[in-house]
Amino acid sequence: MGSTDHETRRLHDVIDAAWWRSCLKSEVPPHKVEITRAVDIGTYAVTVGQFRVFVEATGYTTDGERNGRGAYRWSTERRRWDLAADCTWLTPGFQQADDHPVVCVSWNDAMAYSAWLSKREGRVVRLPTEAEWEYACRASTTTAFHAGESLESYQANFDGTDPLNPALSGPYLQRTSPVESYAPNLFGLHDMHGNVYEWCSDWLDDTYYARSPRQDPLGPPRGTERVVRGGAWNTIAARCRSACRKGGWVDFSINRRGFRILAELR
Repeated sequence: MGSTDHETRRLHDVIDAAWWRSCLKSEVPPHKVEITRAVDIGTYAVTVGQFRVFVEATGYTTDGERNGRGAYRWSTERRRWDLAADCTWLTPGFQQADDHPVVCVSWNDAMAYSAWLSKREGRVVRLPTEAEWEYACRASTTTAFHAGESLESYQANFDGTDPLNPALSGPYLQRTSPVESYAPNLFGLHDMHGNVYEWCSDWLDDTYYARSPRQDPLGPPRGTERVVRGGAWNTIAARCRSACRKGGWVDFSINRRGFRILAELR
């Protein structure tokens, strides 16, 4: 887990912002982790259609709908995030079909979906830990992305105008894309880079890697934000790296964040 000295040096060379450099400190030290639990992780993020089945079966309302705040949506024209009451998983600010990843869902919403599916399936279904997520994303690789050291927007859905050198600039869709639109990693998993950020179960702690246990790390016992991973449709390539870490409040909804689930096999 984590980024190597080579990776962080490379990012320091191509990204000037001081805050970006401070973010990289949370990705070190690189360390070995052993996953001892057998799990079956989703091939792609939970879709609009799958989330709709949950809502229709339970009458569930998301955090954003229940508190009336809605969710944050990105304004390309104004280059900023706006909180909009009418921005929900049904109306995220761009057109979606049932095969798009659901967005505008909080960590609480993802947990509610997982609890419902656990009961329906009769087995433990949950969010991945940060360690399980990174293992699944890397698919036995140690490079910045599971496809190598660079990422172009024909490989994943992100802001293709800002790739990570030496990749070429490419399309920027400014919205989600259907799941399985891009080639999977070596584990057969789609959209581990880009499309939507994905919630993990762990609390975020920028210094956790220095004391993380080797086996099945669960993250710190408390915190203020939960981990999100993978980058999204409007992030730069560097945000989509396997090692990149970010956090979000548990009741926070935004139109670039969804989730992927896993089932424990034993």
